[in-house]
Amino acid sequence: MPKPKRGNVRVTKKQLRQTKLATGPARIAVHKYPSGLTVNLEQLLTWARNTPNLKFVLEMLDKYPVQFEDAYLRGRSIDCQWEAMKSTDYMHTFVIPVDLTRSLQAAIKTARKEQHAPDELDARLKKQGVVLDLVATVDPKLWKMRSKFVGALTGFHAVKTKINMWFEDRKWLEQDWRKISSDSSGERSYSQVYIQQITDGFRDAVWKGDYQFRKHCGWTLSRLAK
Repeated sequence: MPKPKRGNVRVTKKQLRQTKLATGPARIAVHKYPSGLTVNLEQLLTWARNTPNLKFVLEMLDKYPVQFEDAYLRGRSIDCQWEAMKSTDYMHTFVIPVDLTRSLQAAIKTARKEQHAPDELDARLKKQGVVLDLVATVDPKLWKMRSKFVGALTGFHAVKTKINMWFEDRKWLEQDWRKISSDSSGERSYSQVYIQQITDGFRDAVWKGDYQFRKHCGWTLSRLAK
């Protein structure tokens, strides 16, 4: 008998599927602690608040080392614990970005409310300069930051913002006012509103004891009145 003819065989293609996740290269972040810098943030902030040359102060603040700029740190949870330490511990010679500073500030504020504060240190330890403070940790492999340092960070960014605003205000005041069209609508002009804002800021500075702001605010008002 003749052999039956073999028809076309239907071939089913198999899809290749990845059954095991391939791990990519590990990402490494390098944080180098500033070396050779003896002025910590608290000392720098004290100097900045008592130096009348705002241009020089801003230059020094811009040159101060910045750490913790890596994006991966933004998604990490912040751990806060009470620790006994020397008064100079965890007061670093660098600053961190303002958004991470706000996160640390919020975490420490929450920890103060939720955690039970430890008992007071005895007089012997206090005489040795030992204090109790909350310590925040973003990454266990990186440096710890106490609440006093976070407070200094907040002050650093506030001073820097105030100085930048001062220079912007001064630039506005020193423009060529002959090229500015007058307001004929009869309403309060922008300059009048601005004078009122400066006056309000001056009054607040008097109550808060902010000498540097009072000094420069008075200078601005005297220039504007000429």
